[in-house]
Amino acid sequence: MKDWIKKDRLKFKVGSLEWMNYFGLPTGLVMFGIIFLIFVFKTYDSDKIFVLLTGFISCFITGVLTFFLQLHRLRFKSFKLDRELSDFKNVVSEILKNSNWEIDYDNELYLQATYRGSLINLDMLTLRFSKTEIRWNVIRHPLSHNAIANLITLNNQGKMVIKQIKASA
Repeated sequence: MKDWIKKDRLKFKVGSLEWMNYFGLPTGLVMFGIIFLIFVFKTYDSDKIFVLLTGFISCFITGVLTFFLQLHRLRFKSFKLDRELSDFKNVVSEILKNSNWEIDYDNELYLQATYRGSLINLDMLTLRFSKTEIRWNVIRHPLSHNAIANLITLNNQGKMVIKQIKASA
């Protein structure tokens, strides 16, 4: 998981299990669109061509749009830090422990935690530290093996804990 964290976003290696879980649905939609397009070129019936072109356009455009939505979700947001970084880290650790979050990684550069209060909700919080700014991201855990949930998740638990963390900064 620590290889996922870059300076301004999370990044999964193309073709990895995490990438397939996170981008599986958009990739599948684009592939179905391409399959529709192949059938357009193989058929000469005008009624079928219209249906196949409609399928191609809807699948391909939906796949591309959801792919860019997922890319946008991987970018870090930020807020200013008004206190000492070591004190802030201690407060964040307490907030996470009290809110049923399990800290996966914690070092000088970042903290990564997963919500364990529910079997359905698997939010993953990533905090990237600097002296004056905290960059954060909340997504559904990419190892949850659910590409549809990765796309439609609201990350409610992550958003609630971010509000608490921002209030303590």
